[in-house]
Parts: sequence; C-alpha cells; structure tokens
Amino acid sequence: MRTVLLLILAAAGMTSLHASVIGYTFAWTGTEGYTMEGSFTFDSVNIPGGDITASELLSFSDTGFLDGNPVSTFSLGSPYNGAAPFNFNFNPLTAQFILGGLSSSTSGQNWNDDGVNGNSCGNPGLGFNAGNADQDMCVNGLKVSSASVNSPISVTATPEPATSVVLGLSFAAAVVLKSRPRRGVLES
Repeated sequence: MRTVLLLILAAAGMTSLHASVIGYTFAWTGTEGYTMEGSFTFDSVNIPGGDITASELLSFSDTGFLDGNPVSTFSLGSPYNGAAPFNFNFNPLTAQFILGGLSSSTSGQNWNDDGVNGNSCGNPGLGFNAGNADQDMCVNGLKVSSASVNSPISVTATPEPATSVVLGLSFAAAVVLKSRPRRGVLES
C-alpha cells in the first residue's frame, strides 16, 4: 500500500515539472501531390497572454511529402535557411493557426520561407508560408505547391507523456486498492 502511494506521489511530482507542456500535430494539403505534417509544443503559462508566437515555442518541426514520400524537413533546431524570420501565430483557445494577413504579420505564417515568391526556403530546405494571397510550400529552393488563402491547416492536440503516466499509475493504484480486503469490516 505504501509503495503504491509513493509511486503515485512520485509520478505526480514528476508531472508537475512537465505538466505545462502542450503539444499539437498539424497537417496541410497543397497541390501537385504535396502535403505537410508537423508538430509543435509550448508552455501553458503562455496561454493567458493570447496567441502563441514563435518566441514562445518549445519545439517545432515539419516534414514535406510528395505523393506520401518525404521530400524535406525543417525544425527550429535546424539552421535557418529562409530569407525572413520564422513567423508563427497560433490561437490556443480555438486550436487554430491564425491566417488571412501578410505571412510576416501577426495574422499569417512564415516557416523558413520569405513569403514573397515562395522560393526562399534554402537548398536543401523546407518552407511554408500562409498570407493574404495564398499558401505556398517550398522544397529545396523551389515553390512546389500552393493552396487557397483559406485552405485549412488541420490541428490535433497531442497528450503530454507525463500526464499519461500519472493516469496509468492512478488507474493501477485504484485496481490495487480495490482488490485488497478491507480491515475491520465485518462480513455476514
């Protein structure tokens, strides 16, 4: 019994160190057989401040695909290949990327591409921009795909691993506690 309680308390303490990490995966479909998938994380303490921007990201990575085969990747840990700063704007309350303005503005996206002609992602490189004219994907220095300005970027929340551990341990503790006979209870 004490061991189970200690495990739960240890897991809860471990979670408090990482419980504030929020993660999402995303997907985008362009033209000519090109698609993109990726993920990003940020700390929940940034949510009350409004939209999540590039400076608040803990991680970001994406992969471009042609007909389901990977063609290039980009992550914040990679050397920056684009001609303009990385611009990221996400509303955590609606779980949506902010779209519709210039790709360099607070209502656009610019991930390793300058957003001007769509050919500035570097070679090798993967870039994406979503502005008020359209959305472009750049692979190895060439614009390869575009979509309408209102094309959705689907977003899905991903559970934080430490939370899953605590939930699993809590369930195991409940099973152990329920299966133990109670002391001092008279049976008839």
